[in-house]
Order: sequence, then C-alpha cells, then structure tokens
Amino acid sequence: MLPNRHEIYFDARPVGRETDDRLTWIEPSGKTHHFWVDRIHAGFGYVTLKYIDNGDRVWVESDGEVGASFDLVTVDFRAEGESQHIWAVVGNGTALDAGFTGSILWLLGPW
Repeated sequence: MLPNRHEIYFDARPVGRETDDRLTWIEPSGKTHHFWVDRIHAGFGYVTLKYIDNGDRVWVESDGEVGASFDLVTVDFRAEGESQHIWAVVGNGTALDAGFTGSILWLLGPW
C-alpha cells in the first residue's frame, strides 16, 4: 500500500517461458484498474516498483531501465516502449517492492 492509501501491484502471468505483465491499481474506494506493461517483449525477469510524491507517481524498473510509469493523479499510464515520464527516468524514488517474475523451473525445462 502506498502512503496515499492507494494500492499498486505488479502481476506476472506465466505464458510458456515468458510472462504477461500488468500493473494493478486499487483506489481507496475499492475501484480496480489494470494496465498492461508489456508491449515489446513478453516479460521482465526482475522488477522493482518505486514511487514518489506520497505515491501519486509510480513506476516499474527492470534491467536498469523504466519498464512502465504511471501518474495516478492524471491517470497517465505509459507502457513499455512508450516515452516514459521524466520523473521515472530520473529514478530517485522509494522502493515499494521488488522480486523475480519467473520461475527457477524455466531454467530446468527443455528449450
């Protein structure tokens, strides 16, 4: 949960050896919104969710780059491959959560 009482989740749904990734935003009223993050490739391996401005601006980092950014005040979501918000590209924020999106079993399976 963000300091502004909004909730943000990064969801990774396995599809073969990749993932379809989305950002889920739940407003304090309970209204839920989903935004697809992937536009170029299907899935990030490791992501960090960061925020600034009391949680009004959120972004996803992966491999040292911004994968998606979202301004909750203006409801301006920018997916992978789109021009990201400058405040996200600067990268100075508070980490909300981080983790792997895949599975170690993918390394053990046949190609």
